[in-house]
Amino acid sequence: MQELEREWRAELDRHNILELHMREFVPPHGACSGWSPEAKRTLLEALIQTIHRHTCCAVGAAVEVDELFKSIYQVQMERYPDMVQSPYTWCMRYCIAQIADWCRGNNVLGPVDYVMDKGNSFRSEAQKEFLTAKKNPELSAQFYLGDLAFHDSSTTVGLQCADLLAYEMYKEADRRLSGSARRPRGSFVALLRENDRLMTISPKSLQRKAFQPAAMTFAIIEHLPPKEKFQVLCHALRSLSDEKREILFASIPDWREIYQMCLACGEMGKRLDELPPEVLPPDDPELLMPTVRSLMGEEDKDDD
Repeated sequence: MQELEREWRAELDRHNILELHMREFVPPHGACSGWSPEAKRTLLEALIQTIHRHTCCAVGAAVEVDELFKSIYQVQMERYPDMVQSPYTWCMRYCIAQIADWCRGNNVLGPVDYVMDKGNSFRSEAQKEFLTAKKNPELSAQFYLGDLAFHDSSTTVGLQCADLLAYEMYKEADRRLSGSARRPRGSFVALLRENDRLMTISPKSLQRKAFQPAAMTFAIIEHLPPKEKFQVLCHALRSLSDEKREILFASIPDWREIYQMCLACGEMGKRLDELPPEVLPPDDPELLMPTVRSLMGEEDKDDD
């Protein structure tokens, strides 16, 4: 790491840069956005060569989250903060799993220490997730979990290397998702090595996770008599803000009609815990779990 630090800082010094932040190359406000293409290329080529000389493998994860899903996921994170993690934490999980797999494949023993940017807005969530896993002896051993620290990127070159990788991954993902005919960025092609582990997480994985806490409640509602089911849905829909209702309707269009029926008949609805016990379905996993799996978009194992 000392050689990486020395060479990296020497290259930045040659270009009169104190710290690499790829956002500084983005016009119109980036401090380096006025550089010529040749100047940018010269710097990035030198930095990429430095990364390749002093690292074994790059690991990165990205997830596609459109504005609609971002809003739905945010609602679930606010409602179930202890059960629904942010996309950032999901990416962290995938990276840790890939690093552990690389260690096993290359006979690297011992725990792996992690360093993250201390300015990360998901710092507390990531730290809680990591420490919870580390306290579990089985998970700690399986994923080679060492220590987790948070450093300032201005004093930690490794975080600047990660910033370059994250930016190039983002630009390449954007190119693919937009269906652009343009070729991949030269800097991305130069950065990528055959053994690097870069992946995109399916939005469906996040969607299943976001709705997992509510899936059992919805399963119970599905098994209610029609009248009580309508009452519970009316209460749930009326309790949402206009903005959150529209987000929900975009995901489940049939519920807009239910809401309109609630308004038309003046039904205020009832909470699930206000219903008489005799109308509730039995607490039977064999009855409820197929519905839960269906709501989560999973195959019904009973059909195997």
